[in-house]
Amino acid sequence: MTAAERNQQIHAIRFAIHHKKRKLNALELKLISLTNDINTNHVRICFGSKSLYNKQFNLEENRYTSHEEWRSDWKQAWSSQSFCLGSKDENGGNQSCTYSLITI
Repeated sequence: MTAAERNQQIHAIRFAIHHKKRKLNALELKLISLTNDINTNHVRICFGSKSLYNKQFNLEENRYTSHEEWRSDWKQAWSSQSFCLGSKDENGGNQSCTYSLITI
């Protein structure tokens, strides 16, 4: 193995470690946030998509002429339906869509 190949391999390992640390930090912050939500009984549900919700803060950039125009799109998306197929052998009747309110 040449010195250049060895340096490249070391760089790749350091790069991978750096990104593993970044991901670990992001997950730890998410855990803190979720734990705080559980402790305060805060339920976060966004109907109509988070990206559409955030478009109201930059109306011109997202091609809206007014907040009412955005709100019309939001209400349309919010009033859409969703369907989750259940199964009696799953916990809570459904593996991917289960709601439970935790009271402490």
